[in-house]
Amino acid sequence: MRLVPEAEFTTQLCLPADEQQLAQSRLIVRAKPLAQTLTGAVLEACIEVLDSYLVFMSDDIPSEDSLHIYRLDAHFSLQESLTIGAAYCTGAFVLRELVAPAQVVFSFLGGGIWRLNLTPTPQMHMPLLSDPKAVSRPFGLSTRLKVQFELP
Repeated sequence: MRLVPEAEFTTQLCLPADEQQLAQSRLIVRAKPLAQTLTGAVLEACIEVLDSYLVFMSDDIPSEDSLHIYRLDAHFSLQESLTIGAAYCTGAFVLRELVAPAQVVFSFLGGGIWRLNLTPTPQMHMPLLSDPKAVSRPFGLSTRLKVQFELP
């Protein structure tokens, strides 16, 4: 598990946000632009863990910022995603700790600590019940991204 430096992995804004859509950014791996784009304007962190990359992107909207978390495979193809955010709420991403083997601890919104665990195999996931408030993700009954929120 390691924080990937910007020299190896970064993003480039390719479509700015407007009233109709959020910003889109292109992945750049080892100075080579990829076709893959992700929603978000600011790369907050990229972490290599297990057989995946976890990419944290924020929207850079001062009054209503969201954090998009992506799980990419070893070839940088999107495998899974989730978003943390709420209407009229904003947050500031702070990476707190990398806990082996596959846990990322960070702050964003809500005044507490977020814990994201990447599991080696898919785990059962119940939509609308398994995630804390402010977390949204595409519909699915399994996940490798388990997220928890704890107040201090």
